[in-house]
Order: sequence, then structure tokens, then C-alpha cells
Amino acid sequence: MKTPIALAIAFCLFLTACGLRSIPPSNTPSDTSEPALTLTTASTSTPTPLPPTDAPAPPNKAILFEYYSEGGFTAFNAFLDPGSSPIFPRLVLYADGQLILPGEPYLQKTLSPKEVQAFQSKLDALGLNAIEIDKLYIEGYSGPSMTDGQEICIVSNMTPPKKLCAFGPDLQFVVPQLKAVLEYLDAYQPEGLTPYTPDRILVSSKEGRYPADENLPQTAVPWSEKFPALTSSLSVFFVEGEMAKEIFTLFANPQMGQVFTQNGKEFTVCIQVMLPHEMLTNSN
Repeated sequence: MKTPIALAIAFCLFLTACGLRSIPPSNTPSDTSEPALTLTTASTSTPTPLPPTDAPAPPNKAILFEYYSEGGFTAFNAFLDPGSSPIFPRLVLYADGQLILPGEPYLQKTLSPKEVQAFQSKLDALGLNAIEIDKLYIEGYSGPSMTDGQEICIVSNMTPPKKLCAFGPDLQFVVPQLKAVLEYLDAYQPEGLTPYTPDRILVSSKEGRYPADENLPQTAVPWSEKFPALTSSLSVFFVEGEMAKEIFTLFANPQMGQVFTQNGKEFTVCIQVMLPHEMLTNSN
């Protein structure tokens, strides 16, 4: 049986996945047989249509180390630059020392050069650099235990650079070095972490409550009139600046849907945090 949290997350993935196939490549007419998603900007209180090609780009943020899960698709990803946004980032360390730990809550810290060196030295000591890409699993591993499941990935741009991806459901079969590295990353929380509030998010809504609501009671709160209007038309809003921060703070868990009221109706709203390195599709 799925837990209430799992149901809530699954519902957000479901509602944003609707209409995903109807988004055409650039300069290709839309397929009118299915509803098409639209992207709308909301940096002011009066949102106007914003084609992805006109979407603002963030400052360039080079990634030093990234730990994430990937697999599956949502409609949010249709508006994100391919490869720039894994669905579930777990840890991102940028070249300028900024560390972001997505989750409940999102946390951040700017690591000192000594802390960055200590992080790298610990990974070296655990054997990260000794792990061979074609030897991620222990001897005798016979292959994936199921057909569906996320990959757990590590991308290091430190010296030497390395990318490793293992099948999530079979992590018990990975080599000891990789298991130790993953355990370290899962537990990594340096002193001095503070809440992280993004200034760019994507927002999607669907009329009604998500299926787990009977198991996870919550009182719907009013959706501010200064925010973009909630719809059931499979639209996705790009929100930036102070408005993005304000909407983000309304979510007890930004990785789950939350119920709001607008004009006497209830809507389940989901958000996708855009981290500093993530860019919208074809943004300039």
C-alpha cells in the first residue's frame, strides 16, 4: 500500500504529466487532438504568455558535485533544458562553494575552501575514485530486479571527473565503496546550514484534492489574488523573484502538492524548484 506522502507525490507527477506528449518540437504545429501545455510568466501580478524561447536565463553556475535521482518524466521537465534538471536532486555543490540540499526543508550553505577540500577528501577516502563504471555491482549480480525504477547518480567535476549511475531498487548489490559513498552523501549535513528559498519556480495546478487527502488532512488556504490564477487547463507557470519566494514558503513540503482555494474552489498545487544552474528550454 502506498503511503500518503507517496500518493501525494505520485499525484503531482500525474497531474503534471498530462499533455506532455502534446508539446511539439520547435516550429512544429501543435497536435490539436490532445491538450497542449502552455508556459506563463508571473514575475508580476498580471501574468502574460511567455514562450520558452524568451524565458530568462539565470547566472551561469558551474557544478562541482551533484547527487540526484532520475527516471520518469513530468510536464515540468518539458520546460527545462534537457539534462539540466534531474527530477529529484539530493545534493548540489557549486564551484563557488554554494551547497544546496533539496528536501524537506531545502537547506544551503556556502562552504569554505577547507570544507570543500574536506568533502572531496572524504569521498576519496571512501573509494569514489576507485569505483569502475563497468563494475558498480558485486560479483554474482544478475541484473535489474524489476523493469521500472529510478537511477541514483553521482556526477563529480572534481579531479578526476566521474559519473556513476546505479539502479535504485538494487542498491543493496552495489560494491562496498559505492554503498559507503551513497551513505555518506545521504547523511551529509555540515554545520551552519540555513533554509534555502528559491527565486525561480514552476507551478502547476489541478482542481480538486489529491487522493491522499483523506489520510493526510489539511485545511485549504486561500490562494492570493496577486499570484497567477490557478487553472485545470494543464498550464504551467514560471514564477521568479519575490513572488516565487512567497509561493515557495506556503508549502510545508515543496516536494508534495498542497491544497488552496480560489473563487470558492479547491485546487491541488505543485511546484518545481529551479536551482541556480537549471535553465528553461531554449532560454537565451
